[in-house]
Amino acid sequence: MVCFLAMKNLNLALLITLLTFSFCELEASPLTNNLSSAIKSYERAKRDLASQPKITSTEVQSELKSHLTEIAANSSSKGRSFVFKELQNKKLTGISQAAAEVITTLSLSSKELKALSKVASSKSGLDLGTKITLFDGFTKSKEKSKISWVSNLALKAPLETQLVAISSLGHSPKNSEARETLIELLPHRHMKVRDFTLKALKKFRHKDLVSPLIDHIEKEREEKLRLATLKLLMSLTEKNMGYVHKDWQKWWEVAEATFEISNQKEGGTSVKQHDLSYFGIEISSKRISFVVDASHSMLGIPGKKKKGQGGGGAKNRGKRDTSGPPGSKLAIMKKELSGIIAKLPEDTWINIIYFHRSYYSWKKSLYPLKGKGRQEAIQFVQDLKTSLKTNIYDTLEFAIKDKKVDTIYFLSDGQPVGGMITDPGQIAEEIKKQNRLQGITIHTLSFGRASKLLIQLADDSDGTHRLVGGKQRQRNKKGGNNKRGGNKKGNNKKGDQEEEDKKDKKEKRERRKKKDEDSDQGEINS
Repeated sequence: MVCFLAMKNLNLALLITLLTFSFCELEASPLTNNLSSAIKSYERAKRDLASQPKITSTEVQSELKSHLTEIAANSSSKGRSFVFKELQNKKLTGISQAAAEVITTLSLSSKELKALSKVASSKSGLDLGTKITLFDGFTKSKEKSKISWVSNLALKAPLETQLVAISSLGHSPKNSEARETLIELLPHRHMKVRDFTLKALKKFRHKDLVSPLIDHIEKEREEKLRLATLKLLMSLTEKNMGYVHKDWQKWWEVAEATFEISNQKEGGTSVKQHDLSYFGIEISSKRISFVVDASHSMLGIPGKKKKGQGGGGAKNRGKRDTSGPPGSKLAIMKKELSGIIAKLPEDTWINIIYFHRSYYSWKKSLYPLKGKGRQEAIQFVQDLKTSLKTNIYDTLEFAIKDKKVDTIYFLSDGQPVGGMITDPGQIAEEIKKQNRLQGITIHTLSFGRASKLLIQLADDSDGTHRLVGGKQRQRNKKGGNNKRGGNKKGNNKKGDQEEEDKKDKKEKRERRKKKDEDSDQGEINS
């Protein structure tokens, strides 16, 4: 009776934990000295971390994971119960994800997995980051019971949980249950479920996929998803029979008995739905957001040094043409973007977002080109002007929040400067997490020089990256370790002069940077 009354007063998180463990039994067995000491150390570390306002969730995870691992390793069930309870702790960002990392390493009973299903399916149970950590950890573990657990949630769970589970199954391309689950989800009524399923299946190479994909070509009515199905089918079979379902069926009736999947990851054939491309990247979607860099560096001329570009010398600072002088990267981008907007089908919906110190969008969300939309969009592109900084994170965060968008084309020529996050690795990690439920494909374009950040953003979202108007730096290196080259005549004198020139240029850059910062601060103050 005492146990029953105690249970009534517990919060939802602890009640769910008690589906796995008997609260009365845990209380009956006192804590061991080692476990008590480990929990005290953990709680002390948690308090210390909470008092540090600038600490990141990644740092919290790293710090607390070792403590939780020690607690979970304790022989008593109290230790495991404690870790399961922390899975739902939202007081300090990073705690629940640290607990999830520890749980993925444990051998779990059927009762524990059942309790976790209830927690994962509850709206208030786990946050998105914790679900991603837990589900991905389970599928990467290769343990059949854990992959089966994720598969069950992929088939039947609230939409958010279902989408995370589907994408996590992509980490188990050799598991038969994961493959069969995704095949079962192909004809799902919800378009987003079908989209996520096709993306997950891209990592699978198995003969059993061919027949379901042939059937799906006929059934799929969403244009973008039909193209994704066709591309996946072509990748597996190295055949291209377009959207003609009967042709695929006739071929498969003959080929099935002896057909084998090639070891190569991609087939040798390709397909285009429309003869439209933006800087060489195909456009097949009709729900597009074009995101473009409008920092001052876009005033530069591709392939030329920055000296004197765009009337931007120290003496001419006030005369700079911030709308993009002829031949500049900005002018090239405006011409390309305006041209593609003019050619897009009438039933296409788009938005245009440009960024420098902040971001500015043509509309709050996607808007139809039909009617006046097309000309208004082109005029918006022609009117945009440059300013200081390159706020990549805040801009992308805004862009992926539009639930109507399924494809983003992101163009930039520089590294992040300004915004809530400026570290490229953290930007990629955070955008990947936020985009997990949106499933937006992000195609990226590096203007002038390659960007590891933009390459990573494309890789994480099943997008394409392309270098525009530039060459890889490695191509300029020709043997030897001397970067200036040791074969020039008068090397010593020229070397001394080069050093002096470098110092002068560095000082000029610093003076210009200070003026830019002063100008920037003046605008903010005004």
